[in-house]
Parts: sequence; structure tokens; C-alpha cells
Amino acid sequence: MKKLTFSERMKAFGIRRVIRYMDKDPDENIPKIIDWLLKHDVGGESLTPQVKAIQEQGEFQVLCKL
Repeated sequence: MKKLTFSERMKAFGIRRVIRYMDKDPDENIPKIIDWLLKHDVGGESLTPQVKAIQEQGEFQVLCKL
């Protein structure tokens, strides 16, 4: 099994924290996470189009109900 680099461990740690945060109160925290992602999307080309497509198609409400 390959050892994870420091960078990979930090990314995994961050993902676990985000998931734990979402699980506490998904209806309130998922929109906050999405806003944070959009705010930090440098240039608006990586995540912004995908997030907006999800919001426009109503899939966001479906995800919140899961």
C-alpha cells in the first residue's frame, strides 16, 4: 500500500471535515459550503459552471433531501 504524501493527507483531512460539517445540518451547511466553493473558485472556471447547472436543474434540492 502506497504511503500518502503530506499534501494528500491534508486533502483527505479537509474532505473529512467538510463531510462531517455537512452531516451536522445538511439543509443549512450544504449551501454554505457551496457558497464557499464558489467564492474560492479562482477564475470561476472550475466549479462555478457545474454548481450553477446543479442549482438551475433543481438537483440541489434533491441532494438536500438525501
